[in-house]
Amino acid sequence: MNNGSSRTAAACLWGGGFIVGSLGIHFHQLWLVYLGYGILGGCGLGLGYVSPVSTLIRWFPDRRGMATGMAIMGFGGGAMIGTPLKEFLLRTFWESPQYLGTVESVSLITERGRRFAEVSGQTVEVVVAGAMEAGREGVYVGRNRRHRRVEYLPDIATPAFAATYVFMISVFNLCGRFFWASISDYIGRRNTYYCFFALGSALYLSIPLVAMLVSANPMVVWLIMFYAITMVVFTMYGGGFATIPAYLSDVFGNLHVGAIHGRLLTAWSVAGIAGPFILTYLRDLSLKRSISQLAEKVDQADFEGKFGAPLASLDELVAAKTVTISKMMDIAPVGVADPTPNLYNITMFVMAGLLAAAFFANFMIRPVAARHHLKSSHPDPD
Repeated sequence: MNNGSSRTAAACLWGGGFIVGSLGIHFHQLWLVYLGYGILGGCGLGLGYVSPVSTLIRWFPDRRGMATGMAIMGFGGGAMIGTPLKEFLLRTFWESPQYLGTVESVSLITERGRRFAEVSGQTVEVVVAGAMEAGREGVYVGRNRRHRRVEYLPDIATPAFAATYVFMISVFNLCGRFFWASISDYIGRRNTYYCFFALGSALYLSIPLVAMLVSANPMVVWLIMFYAITMVVFTMYGGGFATIPAYLSDVFGNLHVGAIHGRLLTAWSVAGIAGPFILTYLRDLSLKRSISQLAEKVDQADFEGKFGAPLASLDELVAAKTVTISKMMDIAPVGVADPTPNLYNITMFVMAGLLAAAFFANFMIRPVAARHHLKSSHPDPD
């Protein structure tokens, strides 16, 4: 397949994947979302991503890192356009859930941990939300509500701050792709990855500490520290993707670097499937443990009055997301610490451990043995 065919196929698969995925969303068919956005879009992304990168490595052999970094910068900068566009679309098309009234004014039924109420002669599932979650305490139809939970530094950690934070993730991701890939031309690709893994492990280990500090003593300095740590992490995330094509070229040569790069990215796709499952599982473990610890401190009568079910039904209520940490904190005794900032501690520790293992894996990488070198990329015909 020549470059022109690759570009055409990539554009059709990428754009067509979004169209098929949007049809899946419109018709509420999850398999169409997987087929369009996942399979078709993924194939288009692979074709459009790998082909120009391998070409640039051959065009700029003395600045492989910088060349691939500039080409891949667009991936990091996409959210700079996508974030404000998403906010505009949400403001335009998002519909607030129907407010039914206060908990006292609505007759609620609890079945298997889920809350129901009668609306227009029909029994529908509802959500009991606090003021910090929905802006107005009461009963709402449906689960699609915006959360406004800002307990720490409320004058600073506003929705606008959160939107700016997402935007800056894109900026630092973009800059990291160019910075780290360019630096690798001078300090070497292996040393660049040593920086990623060593510095990344230290930063991931520091995030739980910062979370504990900000929950114990909400100060702007801890928020700034968290901001700085995460932004450095995102520069290395982008830098890792931008530097790897040049690293592969150093180890395996230029001839088949495109094919090798494509195979390597399959590990990214596998991690994209397994990683969220593992990390979500770890977070759920922390969430359930935290809620169980809070349940030991609340009054049973207050619990039953809040959720319409006895404390013995806690597991069902948690599974249905009827019981959350924020709602438990509404009935927790004064002085009980909110465990929310610590929910991702185990996740951060696991991430740090994975990066430590990658550090030693990088140490074991060796150049291809001379006996495997091609004598000629275009051997003479017999």
